[in-house]
Amino acid sequence: MLLDTRMFLSSTGDMSGSAPQIEAQTDRNSSRVIGSIVALALGCVFLAVFGVVQPFGGTTALFERPDILIAALAIAAALGWRLGRAVGETGWLRAVGSGIAFGLLLPPIAMLVSVIAVATDAALRGATNPLIALGWGVAWAIYGTFIVCFYGWVFTVPVGIVWALGTRALSSIRITSMVRRSTRPTARFVVALVSIALAVGTVQAVTYAPKDARCLDLQGGAPTDAAFSPAGDLLAVTLQSDPNAPGTVVLMRWPSGEVVDSWSAWVDDSVAVDPVGRVYWSAWVLSFSGEGEPGDGVFTATPGSAPVLFATGNESELNDLTWTSDGLRGTTPNSHQVARIPLTGSSRVEVMHDRDAVGAFWSSASGTTTVTGPTYVGATLQLSTANGTRSVPFSGDARSVALSADGQTIVEAGWFDGTRFIDVKSGSSRLVLRGSQAFVALSENGDVAWANEEQYGHGRLCTSTLARLD
Repeated sequence: MLLDTRMFLSSTGDMSGSAPQIEAQTDRNSSRVIGSIVALALGCVFLAVFGVVQPFGGTTALFERPDILIAALAIAAALGWRLGRAVGETGWLRAVGSGIAFGLLLPPIAMLVSVIAVATDAALRGATNPLIALGWGVAWAIYGTFIVCFYGWVFTVPVGIVWALGTRALSSIRITSMVRRSTRPTARFVVALVSIALAVGTVQAVTYAPKDARCLDLQGGAPTDAAFSPAGDLLAVTLQSDPNAPGTVVLMRWPSGEVVDSWSAWVDDSVAVDPVGRVYWSAWVLSFSGEGEPGDGVFTATPGSAPVLFATGNESELNDLTWTSDGLRGTTPNSHQVARIPLTGSSRVEVMHDRDAVGAFWSSASGTTTVTGPTYVGATLQLSTANGTRSVPFSGDARSVALSADGQTIVEAGWFDGTRFIDVKSGSSRLVLRGSQAFVALSENGDVAWANEEQYGHGRLCTSTLARLD
């Protein structure tokens, strides 16, 4: 790399008229390289500021995923390379216009790369075949692009303008490139984006699941929830392939995985099982046939018997349904309050605490220990025991929570940032499962069950232990 190669060329003579051609090539390559470097630098600054300010309440998990960060910087650098020439060879006003174009293009390009990466991940892990992944990818890209652009442009357009001004200011620097001038810059740009997406998807497929995880393919759809019995010898799972149709409830012996019984029934995303194998689950029933159809509420079944409606009425379809010795507990679907349904069955849901809305809930089988999380991004989790309630420092959006048998570790699955172990005493946390888990279930024996939330294809019930995940 040499600066001001025009001085070098003029000092070497005519060189058979090749100087203007080399100079033109150098100018164009210089603008592209400078545009790429400026975009990369701004990306690093933006991520650094984003990590310090944390405008959405917590971005720790983002910086624990280097593949995503590297891909984001690579996308910005590639777009800077593609538009760099347009900025370097025009005046300041047109350069600003190119900067606006940079800002407008960045969110949809990032969305498309993400869709291809997720589809690649799903196909490599066997969640779906490549053709289905491609079809779903196009549908998600169309939908997601509107959402991403609406919010993303607020940040990316100003950044794009800054990029254009910086690139234009540095465009006088001449960089000798050993690469011939590209005659198809757009095609190379597309190839670069697809390569980034495939690389990210491959990394996710290889590294995002524990090597020793035991994953089961259950018939009936994707797992929506799972629960261990108090002794940890039984595991109940709800499965669903279409929210507008009945799903499946499966009861297994654990850890053998032997299926005790299964039922076709309306299911939601909340299930519980008692010590003797009675299964309970919440369900919203879609029915247009009138009389004879069961209503919404909590259903129950025992091995060898058909499902029956256990409790119905206003807000009886409890979320985070949990069996305890003094009744079923969970959170009401509308007011998001901790509630109880007596084990005798009742249409009356008893709200246990009238307080702030609860987004995630867990209870011990005795009912003496509970963990709750806020409905949206919050700063603490609440741990209640017989000795009182304490706040455990936490920054994130809890989707599912559970407490280890020794009371020292909270297992928390976030909506977007994977599953973490949170130390009760210090509040320190560490990421143990990447991606996004639809739920996390924990047994008294330290067994952990979860299902990765799949954008394409079916999900699998995966299990491990606290010790192996740690």
